[in-house]
Amino acid sequence: MNSLADVKIHIVGAGISGLIAAIQLEEEGFSPIIWEQNQEVGGRLQTELIDGYQLDRGFQVLLDEYPMAQKYLDLEALQLQKFLPGAYIHHEQDRSKWGDLSRDLQFWSTPFLLSIAKPKDFLLLNRLRSALKKKDLQSIFEHKPQTTLDYLVEYGFSDSLIKYFLAPFYRGIFLENELETSSRMFEFVFKMFAKGNACIPREGIQAIALQLKERLKKTTIHTGVRIDQIQNQKIIIEGVEEIVAEYVIVATEATKLIANLSGEEQAWRSCDNLYFEVEKRGFQEPLIGLVGDRDKLVNNYHFPQSLKPASKGSKELLSVTVVDRKGLSDDALYEQVEREVKQVLGLRPLRLLKHYRIPKALPDVSNMQYDYSYTTAQLTPSIYLAGDQQLNASLNAAMISGERVAEAVSNRIKGIST
Repeated sequence: MNSLADVKIHIVGAGISGLIAAIQLEEEGFSPIIWEQNQEVGGRLQTELIDGYQLDRGFQVLLDEYPMAQKYLDLEALQLQKFLPGAYIHHEQDRSKWGDLSRDLQFWSTPFLLSIAKPKDFLLLNRLRSALKKKDLQSIFEHKPQTTLDYLVEYGFSDSLIKYFLAPFYRGIFLENELETSSRMFEFVFKMFAKGNACIPREGIQAIALQLKERLKKTTIHTGVRIDQIQNQKIIIEGVEEIVAEYVIVATEATKLIANLSGEEQAWRSCDNLYFEVEKRGFQEPLIGLVGDRDKLVNNYHFPQSLKPASKGSKELLSVTVVDRKGLSDDALYEQVEREVKQVLGLRPLRLLKHYRIPKALPDVSNMQYDYSYTTAQLTPSIYLAGDQQLNASLNAAMISGERVAEAVSNRIKGIST
């Protein structure tokens, strides 16, 4: 019998799930092969430099309380730059800082002066924070779900707090305007924020994937290769070459690659991320700015260079996220966003550095779960599925999925019942 290292295990997709699967398979004695259509690993986690400015493809953060991030990442080596536990809120004709009073004393100077929060809101936030800190993650995903908006209303938060803080904050996370996302996801994210920090690695969000790649010693990675189809134990590359694979892990959107899944296309949530060069920041602290007015295109924004990135441009950098572009053309989008940057944010954009139109920013998952049995990862005896779309739209879920799919393949090869 051949050694485990000779078993042909192919992984399609070098995003976080694919990289974690490869790490786990190496630990089990295998030498997998990864195929990635982009020129570098990372999947949806990408960073590029333009004129010295460090741009992430879409505003993405790492929550340092993710259990799987703590398990697989060297968080210290990533030199995580942390956002303050608060936000800069635009409400009516005013704007103010507001944040977690229990974690940062600077926020004590403003909260009760704001029209957006009522005294009961602070009591309710503290009650929810305390309750979710005690609640384990698995049980969060076992409760009967409702929409996030219904959850917030039923919990008793004031209309103004929902409108100006909670709604724009979670729209930017869930990438949907109506807060129809499951309350399971709301509780999960709220718990992660309550216990930890939202961070960006000093060298950008892609540094997460690059660090995982560095751990791979026995894995062969092919980049810049388009996989067209997967047929049982064959991988069709760019419509020409056929690769024989004993096992295939599909760590990307499987419905485009596997014929019998063609009617089950994955739904996605989209967003637009625009980077502008500006003369100065609207505020100096590493905070997220929130715009609660639903008539505006801008949902949230921040100044990436307030986080001390590894590379900085000669002026300041503004990152703007649009959750719903309202059907506008690119030119109309630019014009309207620039107008809002001037009128709402009070800034003068010098130039548009980059526009990322991201049609597949997050998978739209209906039946959210925290974890699953490794047996669920198996589609056929030779094909296995991975990715955060199998569980919930989070980096933590992507890592869990990668781990479970590696477990499924390893157990099958070693004769452990699946």
